[in-house]
Order: sequence, then structure tokens, then C-alpha cells
Amino acid sequence: MKKTLVALAALASVSAFAQSSVTISGVADVGLVYNNSNAGNMGTEKYALAFGNNNRIIFSGVEDLGGGLAATFAFQLRLDPTTGTNERGGPTIGLNGAAGVGVPAAVPTSRPLFQGESTVGLRGGFGSVKLGRWLTAVSLPNGGIIDPWFVTTVATVNYASGFASDYVQGGEGRVGNMIFYSSPNFGGFNVNFSKGFLKGPTGQTHIALAGVYSNGPLNAMLGYERNRVNDTLVQLGANYDLGVVKLWAGYGNIKGSSDAADRVGMTYLATASGTQVAAGGNIKDYVLAVSAPFGAATVRAGYSRWNFNGASGALNESKIGLGLNYALSKRTAIYTDLANITRKNANLSNQSLFDVGIAHSF
Repeated sequence: MKKTLVALAALASVSAFAQSSVTISGVADVGLVYNNSNAGNMGTEKYALAFGNNNRIIFSGVEDLGGGLAATFAFQLRLDPTTGTNERGGPTIGLNGAAGVGVPAAVPTSRPLFQGESTVGLRGGFGSVKLGRWLTAVSLPNGGIIDPWFVTTVATVNYASGFASDYVQGGEGRVGNMIFYSSPNFGGFNVNFSKGFLKGPTGQTHIALAGVYSNGPLNAMLGYERNRVNDTLVQLGANYDLGVVKLWAGYGNIKGSSDAADRVGMTYLATASGTQVAAGGNIKDYVLAVSAPFGAATVRAGYSRWNFNGASGALNESKIGLGLNYALSKRTAIYTDLANITRKNANLSNQSLFDVGIAHSF
């Protein structure tokens, strides 16, 4: 349950009072994870405590300015509860860095303190505007529409593998120095737009546009995003609730900039399969998944496939996931998942993963 810290603030005009609130909320999620390739947050141990991908503390607030207008802010700190430190990302690879081309750093590197979000904005009848660091227009809806695990466990599906919204730590789905607009809802349909102001080596900036439909049993989205090194992502996704089961599907088409000069001086993040999309490369992601409620329990199963074609050749990766989430209350759940990743046409081994953990929302 969210805790309100400040209830009222006086508005400095004609004895009118506007309500202002500051709220603390978040998620704590820790589990025991098995990873046969010793990858990710686990260091060199196959068995270790690891954190789910949704640990966060959020400080947010809203002030009613009258006339349907409100001011907002949000600061979202992503953390690793197993160590009490800031959330860490995967190893970075420097294109022109001291580590040399294609050489991963020795340890994962820290992400921004407020990795999740740091924004201030306005909302009203026109929709909402946020300024600062936030999910992009495409990233905001895609995980919740395409992935029944909501990007939280080892079984989460790969729906946009190989695309980075920004080529910095924590830039997989977020961009700093950005303006974000979300339109009003029209019969279940709304539009998201985001525009970054930091330029890449050849002057490109981030831009993204997505249409989202959420009404009744159907949730769907279609989006386009271009990052500041001129890689592009076209994302299509939907889920449909039949009552006894919910069906999920997604498709992503990623194209790497054809101009290698776009990447000069930039860094990109290592993935389980190697790297982000290469200059001139093309990646296609496919997702099919299902979830089914059984009282307090929800069973989830998913299949995703990652096809890459580029200068270095072809790489195919597929992932199968199966999981169970059991709600102990409205705020607390236990979960367990199995996943297997199969790789072809690359000097990379297959990967098996397992987790069992507890997640608490507050």
C-alpha cells in the first residue's frame, strides 16, 4: 500500500487550496537462480541469490493546479536488494575504448542512480508531458503487451533483442534528456511520442512514436523507434484475454545503421548472444506466449526467436520459458520459472535457467 507523506499544499492565490501529494511505492523481488553459463548478475556461481528485473523505489508526486491541470514528478531508483547497491547492467563493449573492440569489461558497470525514471511534467485534458529520463514511446507499452512475465524473471521472452534505445548503461529501453508525450485516451486508443536531444556521432537524435489500444480483452500496440546511432525498431504486439487463457504475440524488426560512422565513439551493451545489431545488420524477433489463471495461481508459457543476419553471418536463437506465479496477497507473490535458450550458427553454448523467488509490492 502506497504511503502518502504530504497531504495538502496551499496555492498562493485568492484563498484557494490545491491538493498536493508525494508518494513512495516500489517493488522488492529476490530469488534463487540457477544459470548454467554463469552469466548475468550471478558472477561466477551457477547458483546464487539474484534480483528480479523489477526492483525499484519510486518517489512520485502530483499537485492539482486547477482547471484540470496538474504538475507531476517521478524519481525511480532501481536497485539490487541482494547487495543493497545500485542496479548494475551487463558488461559494456567499447568500440573505440581502452578495452578494445569487442572486448567486454571485467565486471558489470553501474547504471544511473535514478535508472528507472527522473521526470517532471504536466498533465491535463491535452494528455501528459514529461521532461527528463524515462521509457521511450515504444518501450513503455511493449513489455506489458508482449511479455506475460513483464520483463521480470529468467523466463521473460525476447521481444526486442539486439536494439538499444540508447548506447549507454541502462539504455536498453530508456533515454535521458528527452521529452515524452502521451495523448488522451480516445475509446481505448492513445498515442505516445518521445524525442531525445542528445545527438549521436552523425547528428541523429532519438525519436519514437507508438499507437496503443487497450479496451476490453484486447491490448495492442504498433511502434517505430530510431536511436541516436540511427538503428531502427518496428515493434508490433498484442494480447487477448479469452477468460480461461490470455494469448500474447509480438514481432520486432531491427535494422542497424548502414553507416559505420554513426557508431564512432559510442559504446554498446553485450547481450547473451554477443552484441547489439551491427552496422548494416538486421534482426527479427518473434514471440508467442500464453498465460492462464487458476485461482491465486497463474501459469505462463512462452516461445521467442531471434534471427540475426549481418556482416558477421547468421545467428539464430530461440528461448522457451515456463513459469508459475502464486499470489499470497494483493501485494506479495511467489514464483518459479524454467527457461532454455538454444543457439545455432555461433560459438555460443546453449543456456539453461531456473528461478524461485518472492516479489513484494508496496
